[in-house]
Amino acid sequence: MKIVYLLATEKGWGGLEKHVFDVASAMASRGHDVVVLCSQNYREHCPNNVKIEPFDWQGARRNPLLWYRLRHKLRRLNPDVVHAQADKPAYVLSKSGWPSGCLSVGTVHNIKSGYSSYARLDALVVVSGMIAQKLHHSDVTVVHNGVLESEADPRIQAELHSWLEGKSAPVILAIGRLVTAKGFDILLQAWPKQVAGTLVILGEGKERHNLEMIIAERGLQNVHLLGESSQVREWISLADIVVISSRNEGGPYVLAEALLNGVAVVGTDVGMVPDYLPEQNRVAPGDIDAMKRLLVSVLHDPAPYKKNCEAVILGAKGKLSVEAMMNAVEGVYLNRLKS
Repeated sequence: MKIVYLLATEKGWGGLEKHVFDVASAMASRGHDVVVLCSQNYREHCPNNVKIEPFDWQGARRNPLLWYRLRHKLRRLNPDVVHAQADKPAYVLSKSGWPSGCLSVGTVHNIKSGYSSYARLDALVVVSGMIAQKLHHSDVTVVHNGVLESEADPRIQAELHSWLEGKSAPVILAIGRLVTAKGFDILLQAWPKQVAGTLVILGEGKERHNLEMIIAERGLQNVHLLGESSQVREWISLADIVVISSRNEGGPYVLAEALLNGVAVVGTDVGMVPDYLPEQNRVAPGDIDAMKRLLVSVLHDPAPYKKNCEAVILGAKGKLSVEAMMNAVEGVYLNRLKS
């Protein structure tokens, strides 16, 4: 089966881009011929078993020239499946059309104000039940974002454990790009100063200065912005609780990573979070007071929140691994092509 993925971002590396290349590589490993139509900026991230077909996605999605170029490219590639990842490529694909006999699929990664970009596509994949409830399409499949499983490096664990010595327990970990959508400003405004505990935030982005200002203004001594890290697995293994503070979210990947590594999570009601976390571990997004009450309770005694996650941790391997995700996505392709 020949599969073409449409990735319309031009630069930067985040959850969407990682998802596309993870899926592409996994499909190629299953024997499919896989091409990603994207900017050449991503060539360094492209796995060896996946081909990149350079495509300029810049410009307005309503530009007929962009529709024409995509139609011409797809005719030349002649795929069995063309899969648009997110809103812009779905819109352009719906306008350009696709070759006869080709299955068109779109993945909706976040809650939108509208979903008309996806209406003409044959089938939709959504990353959470929350999104699925908002769609009026005849063919929708929920496929949660899965992550690759790997063991933490004991040497790195020891180094990080040494860094944590002398710092207040419990250790609360947050991971993500420092952007408004991730709600780290809410997390910092909600962080209780008078309760023992350490907050570690891994990630980099344009909100760093704003977050540093909040830390300074509030005099938060036990909060650490450590920037991007290649030691995410090791940090998760040392955390008592992982916290998600997002205002808006599709996955998020950190939920899957934490649960697959046996670590409990608390967070906001975004993306696939309510599909997994019990109500006691969740608060409304953007609610500083609710987040503060949750953090105070977690820091006083994380044990109940860990217990709340025991069942979902046990089931995570069968639902949140890359293998589980790929079985579901491949099933969408094969079942529709047969029908």
